[in-house]
Amino acid sequence: MPLAEMQMRDDRRGPPVKAATSRLAHRGQHVGAIIAITREDLEGLVQSSRISGRWGCECSCHSSAPLVAVQPRAASFGVEGGASQHSITNKGKTRVAVKVKCSDNRLYKVSPVFTFIDPGQTVALSIARGEGDSKKDKLVIMVLETTPQAQDPRVVFDVCGSRPISLPIALNVKDPKA
Repeated sequence: MPLAEMQMRDDRRGPPVKAATSRLAHRGQHVGAIIAITREDLEGLVQSSRISGRWGCECSCHSSAPLVAVQPRAASFGVEGGASQHSITNKGKTRVAVKVKCSDNRLYKVSPVFTFIDPGQTVALSIARGEGDSKKDKLVIMVLETTPQAQDPRVVFDVCGSRPISLPIALNVKDPKA
């Protein structure tokens, strides 16, 4: 989505705000949308989402989001490889299914790839990296709410029509040559 202009707007009701105007052709029409928010409003939204314990906004897709915490949120390795230990905690009130995806399954091995986490429980996640050059890779933990009757977490992700919540884990590789 290209931004045509970014400017400071003077609002007589408060302090100046940054506004981005996007001019896109939509079905043959010229569309001009303005998005403006004050710093105080943005801080209020962030604070209210922290207080409510919900991720992001309060829309229906986020209002029932399971509260899952991953610690630590980054894994560091050398080019010679290594291992990193993490914990995934279900802080919500419903059972969740977890799937771990990686951009390079030959270089990285994770355990477990699929699992269930009951409310209040913690599961250990192991990330192992083999020897290889430093490059940009991604690891994402995907989370879906499920029922207590579910038997196989793979099936939950295969048949579910819901979009999973994605929690990225930073994969940092330190190259001693650089």
